[in-house]
Amino acid sequence: MSPELYNSLGETLITSESQAKLDECCKALLAEKQFLAWILQSCEDAYKDKSIDEIIDCIEGEPEVGTVPVGEGLENKYTAEKISGMSTEDASKYEGTIRYDIRFRSRLLDEKESELIVNVESQNNFNPGYRLVTRGLYYAGRMISSQKGAEFHHSDYSKLKKVHSIWICLHPDKQWRGKINTYQIQEKNLLGSVSEDKNAYDKIQVTLICLDDKSDNTEKNVVSLLNIALDDEVSAKEKLELLKENFHIRTTERLGREVSNMCNYSEGVLQKGIQKGIEQGIEQERKNSIITLISALIEFCNDEDIIIKKVTEKYNISTELAKELYSECIQNH
Repeated sequence: MSPELYNSLGETLITSESQAKLDECCKALLAEKQFLAWILQSCEDAYKDKSIDEIIDCIEGEPEVGTVPVGEGLENKYTAEKISGMSTEDASKYEGTIRYDIRFRSRLLDEKESELIVNVESQNNFNPGYRLVTRGLYYAGRMISSQKGAEFHHSDYSKLKKVHSIWICLHPDKQWRGKINTYQIQEKNLLGSVSEDKNAYDKIQVTLICLDDKSDNTEKNVVSLLNIALDDEVSAKEKLELLKENFHIRTTERLGREVSNMCNYSEGVLQKGIQKGIEQGIEQERKNSIITLISALIEFCNDEDIIIKKVTEKYNISTELAKELYSECIQNH
């Protein structure tokens, strides 16, 4: 579905229930370790030179690494690895509660006993009334402040873990399509020249990964991968084949089911929107025809009662509606 079609159907044509189910499918798909590994490799310096399999092994620190949630009707033998170890709810007595789409831990291979806390958000609306990077900074800030009393106690700030909030923007503005921007703390010497250990301040990062539904997806990068994975115009079978062929994504029973779920919900949402649009279009066309007839009758007969009678008989509408449309024509005549 193109952004234009999506926006035109929008809030008035897509029911909140269907959209909620579609959002859930999108989050479930993004929570697959293979996709998260590609995401981390694309925007986290600690993983840029690591293989996808190496990164998969890092996701979810011990003891959650390799934990597989078994769904109803599934056996323990499938190999899909989905994130399940870290709460997605962050409750603060003073700051309220926020719910992350996906949040997990990942070990940093080059640093002893060091972990990264990652939040991944799927975002439909690129212009919600504020800049997404600003919201990302707030989410990252909450992940920083919530570590006290959990990751470290008292003043032992050396145990503070780096946090990374990553936003998957499904329908970005044109100039942002296919782009990845990241924001983090950097050191700047204002007087003299001395350097702090980067690990002491490199604790917060926000990244925007902007998809591009106009792309031909020939590039082997995370944007192309997610374009395919989240494209609701591609069938589940074709999607899995493209992911396997172009990105070596292993097809598992769980992954196959989640891809199918998303495709099915996408089709359902689209069909509901189209049907509602057709119904509204037909209704508007009928109203226009009635107004045209009333306008023509006014030219030849200025008797309201006669005109109302003819219109109600021809179109089988209520007298109240006929009078309302008659008044509208008189005002515009």
